[in-house]
Amino acid sequence: MASPLPSDNERATPEMVCQFKLLNAAFNFPPKPCDSERGHRSLPCIHTTTIPDGWPTNAPVSQVMDSKFYAGLECESLFFMFYYEEGSLAQVLAAKALKAKIWRYHKQLRTWFQRLETPKVINTEFERGNYRYWDFISWSEKIRNDFTFEYRYLENVELSGEFGR
Repeated sequence: MASPLPSDNERATPEMVCQFKLLNAAFNFPPKPCDSERGHRSLPCIHTTTIPDGWPTNAPVSQVMDSKFYAGLECESLFFMFYYEEGSLAQVLAAKALKAKIWRYHKQLRTWFQRLETPKVINTEFERGNYRYWDFISWSEKIRNDFTFEYRYLENVELSGEFGR
């Protein structure tokens, strides 16, 4: 393989210098093992980073803990917080705001559904009808016709408490 650096009797061109810098950066920052893992598609690959001095390290608590803030967000933003802030207060508040917007969480499919109309069949175990749902893989809203939503998979935990104000 030819070296990107010029020999003693050649002069380095700007392109050669750029190639050398890129190769050097690639050598010094190789991919991390989690870059090639095929884990759950809805969760981001977490990298450890250092925050420069002077940058805020915590979100403003008063705004983050205010459920009114979450109620004013678009559904797509709430879905992002729900799927990418797993285990956090933001996830709980996003779920609470989605439930207030008449979305229902299906525990088995790990997906949010919303009725498009009154279900065609309703009984004590399930309901069947047309729903819109949030597809977190394609990151878009889709329609599911004649879907049977079994109540045993419905997340029906009450999300209330002091943090929800």
